[in-house]
Amino acid sequence: MVGTYNAIKKYAADAPDAAAKVNEENELDQSDKSQIEAGRASGIPLTLSNQINIILPESTDISVYHAIFRSLRDNLLR
Repeated sequence: MVGTYNAIKKYAADAPDAAAKVNEENELDQSDKSQIEAGRASGIPLTLSNQINIILPESTDISVYHAIFRSLRDNLLR
């Protein structure tokens, strides 16, 4: 992948705006790296989270809700 990137980078360097774009991308990469390093240095772990929104149907039958939550437990929480 690195070899491909370097090969394409040579062609992109010939374009007039290529240098500005490459510099901008490098600055973004550096800011991302500095934020990650700052998080590591401060002892704050990098974590990921998922959020699942469930829209429940209107029902007076409690077995509908039991079936929905049982399915969630069996399929997502195990």
